[in-house]
Amino acid sequence: GSGSALDGDGDEYTAPLNNTQQGTPQIQTQPITQPTQTGVTRYTIKSPTNASFIIDEVLRGSPFTVVGSTTDVTGEIDLDRAHPEKSTISSLRINAQALKTDDPRRDGAIEHLILHSNDSGNQYITFEPKTIAGLPKEFSVAPFTLTLQGDLTISGITKSATFTAKNVVVSDSGITGTATANILRSDFKLTIPSIPFVASVPDEFSLSIDLSAVPGT
Repeated sequence: GSGSALDGDGDEYTAPLNNTQQGTPQIQTQPITQPTQTGVTRYTIKSPTNASFIIDEVLRGSPFTVVGSTTDVTGEIDLDRAHPEKSTISSLRINAQALKTDDPRRDGAIEHLILHSNDSGNQYITFEPKTIAGLPKEFSVAPFTLTLQGDLTISGITKSATFTAKNVVVSDSGITGTATANILRSDFKLTIPSIPFVASVPDEFSLSIDLSAVPGT
């Protein structure tokens, strides 16, 4: 009677049917979800990562390119090798107080009169990525280009910005690449103080991050 369905010849017919209906979905979902959890590697952005701005000006009658930079940059990248499209980048933070140029007097003007980074509320320039375009179907040694769109905050003002990250290379030992955005001073109300020997400073400047991230925290 009922016992033969479980432990008699009927077991060949009823047990596989029950396994197919109830057990298989669990078996199928394991390979799909498991790599997403175990396949994610966190990379921490560290030195020698370098963030810099470049702006041209006319100094004492001659064109001059001002470069300010700092290695005080933090952030994290969660790399999903099984599903590259699910990889994410956390908020990137650049310590604006640490930006240095070739001239300490200029540094003082940038900190106190332009970025106002001496105010603790303006200490960090942050970029919060919202979308990442260009992720490869699989990570290999070949470099690739990403487009990062998100919110850039400078001196307490947040605007949408797009960084193009070129020569991005992913390996077990680290992630490298250079991300650059062209930015308008006027969008962030960054006014240049009137100085007699500086004739003109354009509205547009570039912000770049030479990124280096290593596995772990």
